[in-house]
This record gives sequence, structure tokens and C-alpha cells, in this order.
Amino acid sequence: MNQVTLGFLVVQMKHENTYLTEVAKRSSSYSIDCVRFEPTSIDPVTLLINGEKFDVETNSWKEAMFPIPKYIYDRCFFHRKEARQKSKPIVDWLKKYREASFLGIGLPDKWAIYKALNTDSTINSYLPHTVMLKHPDEMMKHLKKHSSCILKPRTGSRGAGIIAVFYDSKIIKIHYHHGRDK
Repeated sequence: MNQVTLGFLVVQMKHENTYLTEVAKRSSSYSIDCVRFEPTSIDPVTLLINGEKFDVETNSWKEAMFPIPKYIYDRCFFHRKEARQKSKPIVDWLKKYREASFLGIGLPDKWAIYKALNTDSTINSYLPHTVMLKHPDEMMKHLKKHSSCILKPRTGSRGAGIIAVFYDSKIIKIHYHHGRDK
């Protein structure tokens, strides 16, 4: 099997280090080399990247120079205006670069994903019971029966907008989750 390179595009090299390292550790058994890089680390003349490559022998990231990977997993989450202004145009250019494919772009909303996963008999038993909330009365009926529920927006990521609702006799407690990075 030919070795494939998967590139993690990050705003800062140590961003999501634990997650990316775990993915990289498991990728070698599928003949996938993992690299990570920042948008600003691409040389616009040579199209070479000064980033890091995962070393399976030491289970660590090592500095490396490499071409733009064929597959790119975009993990850029811009929280600061200056980072967005500097990096976003490069990311937009990369998305148009014909030699690379971006992973995870264009996913439908969470409800559409749930419905698709729920049709697979090997997966659906692992999914939590989920319904599309159309009216507040539906939530109250559920709370009276189960005492808690989780509300999630159809779009968004990283936990932003998730609301946990708890019902204890006549008291309703609400916990609003702002997202993992806030």
C-alpha cells in the first residue's frame, strides 16, 4: 500500500496537540504519514512547508520540510483578529489548490448527520436518543419523564451553543456551554 500524507492545518503548532498526536499514532498502521503546519509556514515560491512530521519511532513531532500534503484536515480556529487577517487568505488559497483535498468541509448540519448515521445498523445503537425540537412543550414533556436533556444547535462546532437542561420537581436549571475554548 502506498504511503499517504495527511496534513493538519493549525493556527498554532501546539494547538490540539494531544488530539493530533493520538490521530498520528494510529495513522501509521493505515500507511498514513502525518504532518502539521501553520498557514504562514508555506513558502509561496517553492510551495514547501516548514512544519512538523510525526515520528512513529519516538511518538513525537519533529521539525521537517515537506510539500503541501495531498489531504489536509483544517483545524484552524481563528480567535484573534490578527491571526485571521494573516492566515485566512492563505487558507482560502489552499482550499483552491488543485493538488490538495480538504477534509471535513461542507458537512451538513448535525441533524442531517444524525439521520444519516441512524440508518446504519452498526452505528445506530451507539447514538443517543435524539429528536428535533419543534416546540417548547416537547422539551417539558421530555424533562418530566427523564429529568434532563441536552439542546444543541443544528450548526456550529466545538461545543458552542450547547445547553444542558435539568428538571427537579418544579425547578429548571440551565447550563449554557460557550464552547471548549471560551
